[in-house]
Amino acid sequence: MPSAPPPKGRSVKSVAARAVDDHARRKDFLGSAEIASLLDAAKHGRHGVRDHLLMLMMYRHGLRVNEASGLRRDEIDLDQARVWVRRLKNGLAVEHPIAGDELRAIKRHLAARADGLPWLFVSERG
Repeated sequence: MPSAPPPKGRSVKSVAARAVDDHARRKDFLGSAEIASLLDAAKHGRHGVRDHLLMLMMYRHGLRVNEASGLRRDEIDLDQARVWVRRLKNGLAVEHPIAGDELRAIKRHLAARADGLPWLFVSERG
């Protein structure tokens, strides 16, 4: 369906382009209730402690998958409740505060691990 011409005196760029599936694209994010439901569901999987922490950290710190999977134990300061986030794609690496529930989840996750690997999140195969 061709779009209508711009109103008189306005350029083509100033007219907002409507997506073909505009009716289905009204919401591109999860609400707080949906996030809570997602985090709760992550707790009940095979690796619930790890999965819950992974989802929580990705949500709270806005991590990409590669940023989350690349987190190392030495980048987390449990005493100061801070995490060093190395951003990809020329992003600015910064230190973020860790909230209380997140700090408890990190400690629970680390207590369940017996390996000495440097990464925070490890797959089944190590």
